[in-house]
Amino acid sequence: MCIKIKMLIEITSVLGSLIKSIMQTRLWLLCVMLASAISANASTATIAEVKGEVPVYCNPLNLNYQVQRPNEERDPKIKNSLWVREGADPSIAIFKGNYYLFSSMSDGYWQSENLVDWISLKPSSIEKLPGLRRYAPTVVTIGDTLFFKDGNGPNPVYSTQTPEDPDSWKQVSSEGWRRPDAQFFLDDDGKLWINYGCFHDGFLFLQAMDMNDFIPKGESHKFFMPDVKNRGWEGVIAGRRGMDHRDSHGWVEGGQLVKNNGTYYYIYSLPGLNNAYANGVYTSTNILGPYTYQQHNPITQKLTGFSPGSAHGEVFKDRYGNWWTLALSSVWTFDRFERRISLFPTSIDANGTLLSDTWLGDYPTMVPQERRSDPAASLWNGMNLLSVNRPVKASSTATDARPAEAAVDEEIMTFWAAASGNEGEWFEVDLQNVCTVEAVQANFGEYELKTGDEPDAAIRYQVLGSIDGKNWFSIIDKRKNMEDRPHDFTMVQKPVKARYVRLVNTYTPYGGKFALRGLRVFGKGHGAKAAAPEFEVERKGDRRKMEVRWELVEGADGYVVRYGQETDRLYLANQFYNTSSVVISCLENEKEYFITVDAFNQNGYTAGNSIVPVVSAARKAGRYEAEAGELFGGATAGGGLVHGLHQDGAGCVLSVDGGSGGTFELTIAYATALENARSELIVNGKSQNVVFPVTGSWNEIKQVKQTVQLKPGNENRIEIKGRGQGVNLDWLELTAKKK
Repeated sequence: MCIKIKMLIEITSVLGSLIKSIMQTRLWLLCVMLASAISANASTATIAEVKGEVPVYCNPLNLNYQVQRPNEERDPKIKNSLWVREGADPSIAIFKGNYYLFSSMSDGYWQSENLVDWISLKPSSIEKLPGLRRYAPTVVTIGDTLFFKDGNGPNPVYSTQTPEDPDSWKQVSSEGWRRPDAQFFLDDDGKLWINYGCFHDGFLFLQAMDMNDFIPKGESHKFFMPDVKNRGWEGVIAGRRGMDHRDSHGWVEGGQLVKNNGTYYYIYSLPGLNNAYANGVYTSTNILGPYTYQQHNPITQKLTGFSPGSAHGEVFKDRYGNWWTLALSSVWTFDRFERRISLFPTSIDANGTLLSDTWLGDYPTMVPQERRSDPAASLWNGMNLLSVNRPVKASSTATDARPAEAAVDEEIMTFWAAASGNEGEWFEVDLQNVCTVEAVQANFGEYELKTGDEPDAAIRYQVLGSIDGKNWFSIIDKRKNMEDRPHDFTMVQKPVKARYVRLVNTYTPYGGKFALRGLRVFGKGHGAKAAAPEFEVERKGDRRKMEVRWELVEGADGYVVRYGQETDRLYLANQFYNTSSVVISCLENEKEYFITVDAFNQNGYTAGNSIVPVVSAARKAGRYEAEAGELFGGATAGGGLVHGLHQDGAGCVLSVDGGSGGTFELTIAYATALENARSELIVNGKSQNVVFPVTGSWNEIKQVKQTVQLKPGNENRIEIKGRGQGVNLDWLELTAKKK
């Protein structure tokens, strides 16, 4: 492979070692990938057909993310004892055939010819480009010049005509200015705009740039983005990881404009820095609007997998006209600003719908060096994950670290650490079967680092393989590596058969202990694929939620729940391990959805047996189980009943179908050991009291009847709320009264 790049004399030696490292660590695939697995955007078996030399990457991108102190305001004793890595809010530009990638809070930026192999470029002093150490950078190519601005900082705009020289940047705006999460947008007519916003009130802003002085001037046009009451995916999730979106939208940020065939796409990010971070989009034929919410949203979402989160970055075209999305993903081991950068294939279909493909979004992915013939086809290269949740061993474990199993649990947030950073510490996974090993991603952790300043930092290690766990051979040799690559994805030059894979430490930089966030071994097993599971789905009374339940399948390593608004667009996909059910709260009230559940293991991927509509309780005739409703105020479900209505304000809400509307008899099946327990019945906002005579015990079921008025259609809301007296709810049944 030839990398044509101009380098300063100070970094020519680094280039030489990089070329050697690339040749050692990533094989160019000569392949024709035929239809053999499910695409995230379709129900048919479609993997992109790609010919020739194809570079492959694996999220998160393998960059030398900056080691620094945590950003969180916290106990100084804790903050000052930690060093973490951060890379986020990516911005990218194509300049003279090369890609230039910028990240928040970095001492430099990166250059690539192919979006896979990245060379780190750092100015001799941060004062050469001070905005690098700020948040949310933005870059744009205008003619023969590349322009840079720190999105959240006070610095001026800088430019260069030779970005391969990181000391060549010069100030071009007369003064510094600040716009939160600023992003340049160059329109077809040559006019430059700045899009910005990072506010809790839900607004993003668009302002024209004075291209003579590169300062925003004139009116700021504002646009309101969220509608969290109707769009579940916009709701915040508490903490680091979760699936339960709430009723507030958090900060609206990460705004971006792109244009395709006369249509403007206004992209925004919600709801925060955890696994729920996602992109939505509005469209317009006029840059100042009005903008219309796209039917298919969110356009980028990745709630689960090794590296979850997929927002606040940039949608862009590569050199060949293929669309991609750069986004940040969440780590959040010690600090919520611990983040990484991921890359996802993206497409705009014939109807103008913008979608990203996050299905198997942290598996090996091809980057075609040509225009894609089918932009919606998956770019997964067909390798299976061999190591997830397999038995492990380690040379040692640090006192306060998680057990070694954390390095194969498919969660970047967790990690295992050895007792030291000494040469010879090792970690081993038993694949439990002899498999063909084709690639390894070694994701290193940051544990008890002593410094963030090591100019020649390099991670050095070796990967060994064995059939019997006794006789070992080399698979990958990075013992002389000269790069700091914490998410090192390496294609094996010649695939090998192995059951045991061992990673042996040679050198851990920054004075830390040898630690792994994930040893991910990819390739092919030689057994049978797991069968697709039987499953059922029910939409909740809160139509933003659905519960999916499936049968555990023998031999399956995990499952993928795929759903969308059309049977051939199941582009929202999430992986699950060690569970047979999940409540997903990302739906939109007024949209209908279809769903399937797939299975996978070392031997391959099996698409779901069927694609079914997500049907809510409101579609079921007559009877509604109380457990299917939305519970609130401390109410809980169990044993076929809803409990907890002894708490004042606790209750259950169901959406029901009123048919053509009119007067109905509502039968409530309940149990109570109290005499004449009382609750409040609220139907479409109209309240009445209900008296529940004693049934004899908390499990003995009796019925009480009420008369209610319902509207035509399925948007009727029935709520039963506790008034401090205990009653357990079983089901509700509606019967239309004769007129």
